[in-house]
Amino acid sequence: MSTADWPYAADGAERDEFTESLRLPLIGDPYPSRCYITAVIVSVEPHLWHGVRPTDDELRAVASFHDEYVAYWYRESWKAKMREKPFDLDCAANGRFLIKYPHGGWGYRHRSWQTGPCLVPSVRDAPSDLMTVLAREHVIESRWDEWVSAHADVFAAVRP
Repeated sequence: MSTADWPYAADGAERDEFTESLRLPLIGDPYPSRCYITAVIVSVEPHLWHGVRPTDDELRAVASFHDEYVAYWYRESWKAKMREKPFDLDCAANGRFLIKYPHGGWGYRHRSWQTGPCLVPSVRDAPSDLMTVLAREHVIESRWDEWVSAHADVFAAVRP
């Protein structure tokens, strides 16, 4: 499939063997046209939501965060249907978009947000580390703590 035929190009997602293996698209802005369940914002041009590419360890941690959500909310039949595409898509899910700012801090947003800041914390706020943002974004704290404990090897490399 050529890049021109790549249906995710409109969102800034490029072919990337590593991120596709994680089922985690790297998109160009926080307002994608596709219904990604989880995505990371990585942009080339500096603008309000300038995101840098996370390290491979950080991407693995975000992918595990995504896997926890999919494992909890989806039946095997729906997961099999999603696996027909390189990324997990569901227009009924409230997409979660994460960003690593140039200063190294992290932020996030949800597709449903209509008012308020685009991303929290914003690039102007004190930097938040990845684990803090993932925990803050996760609404069921006990379930998240159990997942992190069960996958300690993935998260060890990104703990502050």
